[in-house]
Amino acid sequence: RMSRDIRERAGLDVKVSILEKDLNFSTARIHELESRLEEETQKRRPLEEEIAELKCALDKVHSSLSHIRLKAKREVYGS
Repeated sequence: RMSRDIRERAGLDVKVSILEKDLNFSTARIHELESRLEEETQKRRPLEEEIAELKCALDKVHSSLSHIRLKAKREVYGS
């Protein structure tokens, strides 16, 4: 019985060792991916800000064109 307990204990120790290695590898991979994600987020931020500025400018142009169109209709139709 003691021999069997020792074998079981050794088997558990091997399993624990394998799981710890897998955990360490997975943790390192997660950190690597998080770092890469942060880098990509930093690259996107200026582009997202530029897109927001361009949308705002486009909205202003659209608003101005609508105003000009209404003014021109009033002048043409005398309303």
